[in-house]
Amino acid sequence: MIAESEGQQWAPIPSRKQWELQAERATRGGAPERRNDTAGEALASPLLRTLGTQAGELAAQLTREFPEAHVIPLDGVESTPATLLERVQDDVRENLPPTRGLTLDGSVQIHSCHGSSRQVEVLREVLAGLLEEDRELEPRDVLILCPDVDAYAPLLHAARSRTNPCGSTSIDASRSAHPQY
Repeated sequence: MIAESEGQQWAPIPSRKQWELQAERATRGGAPERRNDTAGEALASPLLRTLGTQAGELAAQLTREFPEAHVIPLDGVESTPATLLERVQDDVRENLPPTRGLTLDGSVQIHSCHGSSRQVEVLREVLAGLLEEDRELEPRDVLILCPDVDAYAPLLHAARSRTNPCGSTSIDASRSAHPQY
């Protein structure tokens, strides 16, 4: 039986700086319960403060359990962000406050919808439009994340097979036949 072995854990983390902050904190005595956790107050990025909670908890737990562990970051993006999405990603990665005065370029879209079925309908139409607009974009390039996969799965399946009043789908047949769509 092996008593000890070397292993690797791959964990997608939004910001190395956030990881280092949480790991340092864990070595000084751990983290309090989530409701009492004030670690986010030290982060400059509001997205990291609100959406990076679980990554921070993972950093703290791994540091406590494996104090000799170290982070090997993937090579970061070295170019100047060209789109709004790239700018937001860079701000999160570097733990920077939001950049002001950015121009909307379509790389980030926010839609307000009432209910999960309407969210899926809007998502389908937006994706259909993007796939029609950019012929190099393929359904396999799309990743859909949702808060409750079990609740959204039947809605996504129904929206995928739905047709418009003319009897055809919004995406041409050759593209919708792709197994990922």
